[in-house]
This record gives sequence, C-alpha cells and structure tokens, in this order.
Amino acid sequence: MPENPKSAVQQIQHGGEAPSGIEPASGPESSPQPEHRAPRPNLALRVALLYGAFAGLWIVCSDSVLMGLSSDKHLILELSVLKGWLFVVVSGGLLYVILNRQFRRLDREVAELSRTRAEARANERRFISLFENMPNGVARCRIVYEGGIPVDFVYLTVNRAFVRLTGLRDVEGKRVSEVIPGLLESDPRLLERYARTAATGEPTSFEVFVSTLGQWYFVSAYQPAPGEFVSVFDAVTERKRTEKSLRLLSRAVEQSAVSILITDSVGSIEYVNAKFTEQSGYLQAEVIGKNPKIFQSGSTPREVYQQMWDTIVGGDQWRGEIQNRKKNGELVWERVTIFPVTEEGVGIAHFVAVKEDITERKKMQEQILRSQRVESLGMLAAGIAHDLNNVLAPISMALPLLRSNASSADDLEMFTMVERSSKRGAALVQQILGFARGVGGEVRAVQVKHLLNDVLSIAFETFPKSIVIESQVPNDLWPIKANPTQIHQVLLNLCVNARDAMPNGGTMRVSAENRLLDAQAARAIEGARPGAWLVIHVADTGQGIEPEILGRIWEPFFTTKETQKGTGLGLSTVQGIVKTHMGFVGVTTQVGRGTIFHVYLPSTAEAVNAEEKGAKAGPENGSNELILFVDDEEPIRMAASSILTNSGYRVLSASNGSEALKLLETCAHDVALVITDLDMPNVGGEMLSVAIRALKPGLKIITMSGLGSHSAQERAGQFSDAFMQKPFTAERLLNLVQEFKLKAPPIS
Repeated sequence: MPENPKSAVQQIQHGGEAPSGIEPASGPESSPQPEHRAPRPNLALRVALLYGAFAGLWIVCSDSVLMGLSSDKHLILELSVLKGWLFVVVSGGLLYVILNRQFRRLDREVAELSRTRAEARANERRFISLFENMPNGVARCRIVYEGGIPVDFVYLTVNRAFVRLTGLRDVEGKRVSEVIPGLLESDPRLLERYARTAATGEPTSFEVFVSTLGQWYFVSAYQPAPGEFVSVFDAVTERKRTEKSLRLLSRAVEQSAVSILITDSVGSIEYVNAKFTEQSGYLQAEVIGKNPKIFQSGSTPREVYQQMWDTIVGGDQWRGEIQNRKKNGELVWERVTIFPVTEEGVGIAHFVAVKEDITERKKMQEQILRSQRVESLGMLAAGIAHDLNNVLAPISMALPLLRSNASSADDLEMFTMVERSSKRGAALVQQILGFARGVGGEVRAVQVKHLLNDVLSIAFETFPKSIVIESQVPNDLWPIKANPTQIHQVLLNLCVNARDAMPNGGTMRVSAENRLLDAQAARAIEGARPGAWLVIHVADTGQGIEPEILGRIWEPFFTTKETQKGTGLGLSTVQGIVKTHMGFVGVTTQVGRGTIFHVYLPSTAEAVNAEEKGAKAGPENGSNELILFVDDEEPIRMAASSILTNSGYRVLSASNGSEALKLLETCAHDVALVITDLDMPNVGGEMLSVAIRALKPGLKIITMSGLGSHSAQERAGQFSDAFMQKPFTAERLLNLVQEFKLKAPPIS
C-alpha cells in the first residue's frame, strides 16, 4: 500500500538519518528529547518500606534507651507514649519532605515529557509542510534488487513539486519502469548512481534529460535509510536553453568579423573579442580595466569624442568614423557604433562598441577622388592642349620655311633650337593628355632610343641629386610598332617608381637591348613567346619588394607609399599599356638590394619596314592641285598656305565652315582636297564635311584637331578620310597630302 506523507516522515525520522539539507525545525522553545531510563519502583511500596524500616529502627533504638534510663515501668510507659507521639511527628515531617520532593520531580518530568511530545508533533507538522511545499521535487524511493543486482526502483512517496515538475500523478508504490518507460535504458548510469547512494550513503548530483517528459532535470540524491534514497530535483530546461543561447551568443561575439568592445558605465574595458585583438594588436589582458582613450590617435577632434560621450550617456546610440592607433603605432580608420546597455534598477550598466576596420575602404575612396581629380585635370588639359597645339602648329610648320632662308650658321642653330623646343612642347602636351586621359597618337614605327633619351633627360633635370642615373642605350635598337606617347608614359612611370624606391638616394640604371628568343628561351620567361624583342631594364638600389606584397604590385590603387605620395596606378598602367602592345613586364627584386623591371616589347618586320620606309620616303612636290584649308587660327592658315604653296599646290583659305562653303559653291569642281579643323565657330568641321559629301561625294577630306582625344579621332573617322593631330610638321602635312594626291584623279 502506498504510504502517506506522515508515515513517510516518520519513517525518515525513525528509520534512518534525515536527508541532508532537510533538518527538523528548531527554535528557542525546543530542547533535546530526554534519554530513556529503566522504570522506577512503585512509589507507595517505596514509602511503606521506608516507613517500616524507620519505625522498626525507632522502636528498637528508643526502647533500648528507655530501659537504660530507668527501671520504673510507669515512667517507662509515659516515656513510651511520648516517644510514640514524637515518632509520629518526626516521621510525618520526614514523610512530607520526602513525598514533596518526589512529587515535584514527577511534576517536572511530566511537564518535560508533555513539552517534548508537543515539540515533536510541531516538528513533524513543520517537516510535513516543508516536504509538501518545497519548490524542488522530492521523491523517496527504494532500490529493487534481483539476484543482488539493482534492476529498478520504487517510488515510496513524492511531494507536490514532484507532480508539478514532472506532470506524473499517483506514482507511489510503482516502479519507475512503469511510470517512465525507457528511462533506465536511455540513461544506464541513472540507476547506477541511485543504487550507489542507497547502498553507501554517498550523496550524488547530476543532470539528466528525460526524453519522455522532454525536460532537463538537476538531481541530488541522499540516503535516508539503507537500500533507499531521496531524490531532490528541479527542472532546468529553460536554464539549459538560456545557457545554450548564451554559448551561441558568446561564440558569435567571439567569432564576429567585426571588433566588439564592452565597458562598464564609466568606460573601463571589461571585454574584447578575438577580432579586436587581431585588428588592434593588443592582447585581452593588456586592455581589460583600461580606458579606450589608449587607442586614440590624436587626429580625431576632441569635439567628436565629447559628442559621442554625451550621446551614449543620454541613452542613445552613436555612430561615426574615428581614426585610432594600433599597438604597433599604425593608424587605422574605424566605423564605430556604440550603444548603452541598461539594467533594471541600475540604469546604464555597460557600453558596447562595434568597430569595423574601413582603412582600405577609405584609401579606395581617396584613390577614387584622386582619379576623379585626374579625370577633371584631363578635361582641363584637353582644353589647354587645344590652345597650345594651335599655338605650336604654326611654329612647327613655319620652321622649315625659315630654315631654308637662313643665311648663317647662327641662324640655323637658332632655328634648330626653336624646332627642338616646339617639339618638346608638343610632346609635353601629349604626355599630359596621356597621363590624364590615356590619350596618345597613332600607332606607328617607333625608335625607343629617342624616348629613352627624352625620359632620361627629364630624370636628370628633375630627380634629386642624391640619385645617380646611369644609362646604356645602344644606337642599333630594333624599332617597335607602338603608340609613342604611351611608351613614353611607361618609361617615365618606371623611372619615377625607381626614384620613389630610393628616398635616401641610390643609383638608377636604365638600359635596353635587342633579344631574339627561340622556343626554349621563351619557355624560361613567363609571358614570352619566340621572336624578336626589344627589352628595356629599369633598375634601382632601393629596399626591394617584400615577398608578401610582390603579387599585388600590379593591382590598381595598391600602393605602399604614404598618403598624398602615390595613387597606386603607376604599375597597373604600365602593365596595361605593355599588354596592349602585345608585350609583358617582369620584375626581379631582392629585399634590401633593389628591384629591376624588365619590359619586353615585340619588334616585328612590319615595324622595321615602316621605319625604313619613313626614313627613305620624302614628300614630293604637287602639280598645282587646289587645296581648301579651313581653320579659325590665322597663324595656322598662313603657315599651312606657305608650306603647300612652296610645295607646288594652290591654296584657298577659310576661317570657318561658312566661308568654306561659299568658296566651294564657286569652285567645287576644281578643289582636289579639303583640310579642315574640327572645332570652329559658326559651322564646324563635322557640319562642313557633311555638306561637302552632299555637294561633291568623291572629294577627299582631312580633319585636324588640337584636342587630341580618342573620341575626336573616332568622330572624325565617320565623316573624313584621315585625321591629323595638331601640332604637325610640314613633313607630316605634305606626306599626308601626297598620299591623297596619289590616290586622287588628276586635277584639271
């Protein structure tokens, strides 16, 4: 039969020690229960025996005394009567004293016994109330053995919390295998733990998941009596879930891709995650307890920090960008979000800062801004180049005429100097356009030695005197077919790069060579193929390139130079230009010893033939053909007219498209060629060309422009037969005219 809670309590009290942690209540009025003693003899018998013994002793002693005092019987009789009354008085008094003490002691023992029983009943009620009202589940169980082996356990009694925490009712007297099927099989150690406690009295604590109930429990087991155990438990499923969530949150914070820093309410650092230590270089132990001020670089205004602190102390979130300093002194830009964490009754208890390293992004933004400035510079340079080219064009065309009329060697030397200066000015204009907008002239046969000498001349004039410049440029270099402006840009970029690699001085060596690669030699050089190559070497004695960044030097915007000292576009531009010329670039470097860049450009028979043809061919005189020359710059018109007239052509000049059309209306059938500027007031070169095509479809048209843009050339190609970049030489003008004269029918 199931036992009730009262009997269970009695069994716990009298059958063995009470479970640890559950002790009988005590108070000021309680006292220990008296020890058990042997039953006392009957009080009446004790009194009678005492009285008889005293009376007999009195009689014997008193009679002996009387007989010794006198032989008078009458006197002895009187004394005997007196002796009798004296005995009654004395024995009565003694009997009163003895009985009074005994009854007082009995009263005290009875009162003590009553109080002890009352305390026991109160303790029993308190224990029963404690047992039933405990927030933890309690179950008193007995181990079931078969053949001396524990196989199950039986519930003897349970409290209300047991029912609440498990949802199980009426379990007293039942085996756990009946109440929770499969529990012992799912966790074999459960019965082992309980049996050890029931047998040895050794307490145990553990967590167990009861799949049937879908709950986690924390259990403590004690021994109330041999073979039995008391299980005190509580459901910890929510705690387990919370712990799991906290572990997940902890892993997420620790493995976060952004830095996380937590401080107390006054700003002392309490926690930093792994990403923080990775980005800042500080170990966790080095920053705990410190103030985040240790990361300040000094470049962020104090007003920003004050505004940040006022915002977060006010309970709001703050976001902004701050430049901090790493442990190694390196500056780093961070996008920071800081928000307060409040606790009930406390207010703001912590601040959490989430920081993202945006240094590379800031550098990219700066590079983009620089690129936009370069683009703006290109637009400005295009306009300036147009005007400069128009200024240089008549000088370039007039110099041959002036030289032919020179009367002395000094005059010839002066004209040569002016011609060289004008060519250099034109080259500088093209170089500015090439840098700013990637603009260059047409692809043609190029003798690189002239470009090398020009770049070396610039380096000698502009590089610091602490840099020694050495060169080895043979005169017999093979020509290449290339855009000379772009190759000039490649050479200048490499020289500037070498200069920047030697801030404290050094030696820059520029050399070139012809190299013929067979199949075997080409396989040994990455990017090479068999054939004839012109190889240019630019070497410096700088610090060299670190192996870890060597693979990134060709990336756009990648630079190891300080801010405002490099855009990271130089080497990427070099590689891009060389690739468009079907070449490749190699690099040899050694840390602490220097770097050598090797530029391989293909030299083809076509380039050699083109150079020989250009060297041998010269302009021939015309046969009185009529050419219409249209340009809004009078010096250009005058110079071109003189050159063409002296070479056997007739020339009509017009300052804009409107004048040209009026001239064509009267003599269109006589005009053999039209040379027109693209950008002119009123009617420009494009509208003029369209009108000419309608008026005389077969008439050849050459357009020219000082803008020097690819778009201008492409636009001109849609409505003209050739394009000529200003400034141009007399030779260039006459050769182009002769080319069209040879193709055109004779002019009547």
